Amino acid sequence: MLRLHIGYPDMNDERQILRDRRSGDPLAAVESVMSQSDVVDLQAMVNEVRVDDALIDYLLEIVNLTRVSDQLELGISPRGTLALSAQQRLSHSSKGAITASPTTSNAW
Repeated sequence: MLRLHIGYPDMNDERQILRDRRSGDPLAAVESVMSQSDVVDLQAMVNEVRVDDALIDYLLEIVNLTRVSDQLELGISPRGTLALSAQQRLSHSSKGAITASPTTSNAW
């Protein structure tokens, strides 16, 4: 649940997008790289990562700063806070960690 602003492609890139679709959808040739059960297994691994209280406090500090900042129109919502926590669990899980803490987090 992260929001990115990517913008529009320039004219040359958009021209290529149109050319690529002259004879069909190039995405139709994309093949899966993992099965549905692989995805479920990965989700289970992420959910097993314990988030240390110190990391929770750290995330809440970041969230609060976005909510009181004069430079931002909107701060991070409660769902955004949950997404940050999930992102940290995913990041730590991909490294084989079972606990997510500020000292093992390099996402910031």
